[in-house]
Amino acid sequence: AKAFVNTGFSTKDSLSHLWLSLKLFQQLIAFHASDAAPDALIDVDLERISWVMNNAVFANKAQYYLNALYAVAHNHSATPAAQQAWYLVAKYYADKAASYNALQDTANRYDYVRATTIIEQRLKAQPAVCEGNINMQALLSNILQRHINLKGEAVNIPAQPFRIYVNYSNTDTLYMRLIKQSEVERMPAGRRDTAFWQSISALPFLQSFVQPLPQMNDHQKHAVEIKI
Repeated sequence: AKAFVNTGFSTKDSLSHLWLSLKLFQQLIAFHASDAAPDALIDVDLERISWVMNNAVFANKAQYYLNALYAVAHNHSATPAAQQAWYLVAKYYADKAASYNALQDTANRYDYVRATTIIEQRLKAQPAVCEGNINMQALLSNILQRHINLKGEAVNIPAQPFRIYVNYSNTDTLYMRLIKQSEVERMPAGRRDTAFWQSISALPFLQSFVQPLPQMNDHQKHAVEIKI
């Protein structure tokens, strides 16, 4: 954590808002250092760590950021307020995972798994209701959210199979029904909400089938083409 105090700002910047902001954080930390409960100290220290991460420029900044968060988390492991440090660690990996691109950059493919592992372990170890746990539960829900999107080709040959492009995440099976367009058009116009799709599912269908989807176990979005 001490290493992360080295922000890359020189004394020549002593009048800049960056230097003054850092000094203010240090004064706040000193002010709360002797508090009976460490909650305020943890809060301001995490604010400082995040501020340095967003503003400083020096080598291995991300590693110093994680080391500082781990220090807060471990030094105050019995305090629920320290769960926010674990949330920031999990969020760091989730943000890295969001940069995954199957065709360009696969370096961070499994970072969602790393984030979910941290969250699940910490929620079990410290289940108290606190800001950090609420944030981690929301992040976990977002990572595990199911997604599926279908796109058909604009032109197809009558009476022949055609392709559907399926983009999905956290979904292992696609259940499909083929319904005549004329059946759908007879339905009242309106919003495509839950009630609409419930009405669609009640319509007579020409065919139904089940299509297993490849499981990558990384919580990332993937895509396949299937035959209809």
